[in-house]
Amino acid sequence: MQCGLPLVLTAGPLACTAPVAAQDNDVLRSEQETETFTLSVGGTPILDGRILRGRVTEKTEAKVVLEAAEVELKLKTAQWIPALIGPPSDNVLPLTSGQPLSTQSDSVYLLDLDAAVRFQADSRRIDPQSIRLSGEHCSVEVLPEYYRRHFNRHFRRFNKQQFPNAPVGWLSWYCYFFDFDEEKTRRIADFAEEHFKPFGFEYVQLENWQQNSDKMPPSDFYQINLTPDARKFPHGLRAVADMLHAKGLKAGMYLVPFGTGEREFFEQHRDMFLIDKQGKPLSNWCGRYVLDPTHPKAREYMRQMIRIMVQDWGFDYLKIDGLELGGNYSDEFFEKPEVRALMHQPNDDPFRSIVELLSESMDKGTFFLACAAKSDETGRCPGLVQGARVGTDVFDSGEDPSWRGVIHTARVTTNACHLNNIAWYNDPDVLSIREPLPLENARFLSTIVGLTGQLLFLGDILYELPPERVAMLQKLMPVCDTYPGHLLRNKQLQPVWNLSIRRPFEQWNVVALFNWEERKAAEIRLSAEELDLEPGKEYLLYDFWNNRCLGTLTEERQFKLPAQTMLLLGVRQKLDRPQFLSIDRHIPQGGVCIKDMRYDADTQTLSAVMDLPEGHSFSATLYVPKPYKIESVEGSAEQAGQSGELVTLRVRSGAWKARFGKGDESKEP
Repeated sequence: MQCGLPLVLTAGPLACTAPVAAQDNDVLRSEQETETFTLSVGGTPILDGRILRGRVTEKTEAKVVLEAAEVELKLKTAQWIPALIGPPSDNVLPLTSGQPLSTQSDSVYLLDLDAAVRFQADSRRIDPQSIRLSGEHCSVEVLPEYYRRHFNRHFRRFNKQQFPNAPVGWLSWYCYFFDFDEEKTRRIADFAEEHFKPFGFEYVQLENWQQNSDKMPPSDFYQINLTPDARKFPHGLRAVADMLHAKGLKAGMYLVPFGTGEREFFEQHRDMFLIDKQGKPLSNWCGRYVLDPTHPKAREYMRQMIRIMVQDWGFDYLKIDGLELGGNYSDEFFEKPEVRALMHQPNDDPFRSIVELLSESMDKGTFFLACAAKSDETGRCPGLVQGARVGTDVFDSGEDPSWRGVIHTARVTTNACHLNNIAWYNDPDVLSIREPLPLENARFLSTIVGLTGQLLFLGDILYELPPERVAMLQKLMPVCDTYPGHLLRNKQLQPVWNLSIRRPFEQWNVVALFNWEERKAAEIRLSAEELDLEPGKEYLLYDFWNNRCLGTLTEERQFKLPAQTMLLLGVRQKLDRPQFLSIDRHIPQGGVCIKDMRYDADTQTLSAVMDLPEGHSFSATLYVPKPYKIESVEGSAEQAGQSGELVTLRVRSGAWKARFGKGDESKEP
């Protein structure tokens, strides 16, 4: 074994040594150098360990194993998430936000280093301060290049600093289809500015702006001549982008830059296109005439096309289609031997080289959504894009949303959940909740997208939605910063999705219970242990969509749900004093809007600072157990009602305080 390997243990003689035989452990345990150790990746220390008790049975540059041990670990990086890398649960899909304390996770993933640290022990406790392991058998093992090895060799984390939250916006295709124009864009923007922008809405994305895009197939569209359809956009696309920017919104565009349906353009630029030996142009989904991804003129044209859209026209977001869906899409099409033989010059990976070119041609602040990108080892978009469509269309041209689309969205969400907010922001496709989709299905679909932290783009004619559905969409914005709790591909559709949230003032859970059955009721098990809750405690359950308390959970409860229905529960530890329970502003129920909250036992005061949309007020629910009673509310809140131990406040943005006293327990409030 040599020093200087990518992963080493350092602590005097502990570093770079051969495995230690079991008979040497008693001697080693008494020596000072075995009481602490450090794990490093590529020469960067990532973790310090302290052996509180136990015998070392093995140590290598990659692993420490102990018996009858208790170990304390401290991470040297703040960029990590708790996670599972073992087999997935049949019942629960785990999600996290804000490094919650966990006793069920078996690892941490280091976001800035693409390394996982896996723990094996009878007892594990992972929190931001330290990691504690204990048991008859304990091990700590670093797995370097985790996503590069388990997902894709091209993996490189997207620019999270540039795009700290998943985008929220609207796109035209799934409601207007071919009947879309400049005036409809303005009406959507007017409505979004008033009703959604204060809640976190950003982008308006145009589709079918091209000439000859009034009917299928897309291969007929004049995709690359940079001339919008003057009937639809008489003032040009720069005017549309300027209009959106004037409203404080961002402009998005759909394009397929790999081919065209325009014969005249092809004839004028024949040398840029793929043509067989008989002189016939090659065609695929992207166009009747397909650009040669290796030809210098074609590559320069694509580069200039992106620069014109971003710099001259002012678009902030590009959804590029025709990428990775196999078959007749660009990825597999460019890999066909008969196609490669016709390219201008050899290229080991013409598809990835063209995605690289597109990415490099965009300004730093331009969001690049790949449509679609394969979420397995065969994909070649990782490291080049900020967002990725991870499935096919949620419904077809001319259709309305349906239960089939709900299930489709759920499956693509779970299948690629391990990549969201790590490789890129997942795009499960548009969220469309217009009628005839039943209200319960609309809640179902909104919860799937809103709970998981994915890209959120709306797909309805916004100004035609009824008020209750507008309010439903507002509760999803902005997207809560959410990470997967399981770091391998999930092929199941678990009935319980558990988002564990930690903020400086509290830790709580938001839990969705789904009945995936189309025609029959289902019993859903809610287990405190599976939710990673502290054992021996009692937890309050608040039904978010129906604004009601459903009692408490200690160990396990069963919920019988009718077909195609769900529950979204706020789960907070029940305390013996007044506490915050829920707010109807946002489905994380405080995960985004609460900036600070504290309880002063001396003055019996609950105080909070909330960041809420200006000009709007919301209902916050407090749990006030006997013998407490509310005495006064001040600041940006006022009491709106009380039912038993639940007190309702009407809250606005800013700071508020609620003071309590103790009353006569024999009297009902």
